[in-house]
Amino acid sequence: MNSQRGKFDSATNAARWTGSFRWAVFAALLAALPAHAGKWYDNFNSGGLDDWHIFAENPEIESWEEKGGAAVGQIFWDETDATYLSGLQLKPKGEDPSGWENYTVRARMRLESEPRESDTTLFGLMVHDGLDDGLRYHMCLLHFQESKLRFYWRANMDDRDTKEFPFQVKRKVWYTMTVKVETLADAEIVTVWIDDHDPVSVEWEKIGPGGPTLVVGDARVSFDDFKIEGANIPNLPANKAAQAWGHVKNKLRR
Repeated sequence: MNSQRGKFDSATNAARWTGSFRWAVFAALLAALPAHAGKWYDNFNSGGLDDWHIFAENPEIESWEEKGGAAVGQIFWDETDATYLSGLQLKPKGEDPSGWENYTVRARMRLESEPRESDTTLFGLMVHDGLDDGLRYHMCLLHFQESKLRFYWRANMDDRDTKEFPFQVKRKVWYTMTVKVETLADAEIVTVWIDDHDPVSVEWEKIGPGGPTLVVGDARVSFDDFKIEGANIPNLPANKAAQAWGHVKNKLRR
């Protein structure tokens, strides 16, 4: 009986040692990961837009607010006003998005307002946004009047380009746009998916890193379920993770 008990204790100790060793290896692997490898979510259900910043805000013609579990942005302009795009930039407290690159951004978006007589009802996502000067970006926008997905590339005041692909845009329809930007030695590849449609890609001269921005042009648009992930993206704070999971559970109950 004692010999059996001894064998049992030895086996138990061995199992405990093996488990401890595995946890030690796992912890070491986690420690070896980049400090800023992670995902950042925002389901716009926290009561404010504290992690966001309106670029060059003009309160007379544009506004952003968290409403009904979405970030709702709008800007309406006339022909004499040169500012017709409104951007809501992600700027988490304590983080510097100006160095972010090689990441993927996803958000759901829906055109809420009736298109006006202008031909510039636009909405979508910007990546590698220069943030402060507004002169450097990759922009991927849905164009209502022209039924297009349009890519905009800008490196500075003078160097810019556009490319476009056919895509029918409807009002009051949720679209999920995913934008992936890959940084190469001297170029950047931008790939866009919309819902389950085939992806489209463009390759342009490298403009450098930068954060993501929600974009609206001459319209009112709702954005929801924002996510960014990549090698140097900060991990989601615990309180936001809890809110995101609660939002998912609420959706599952509907």
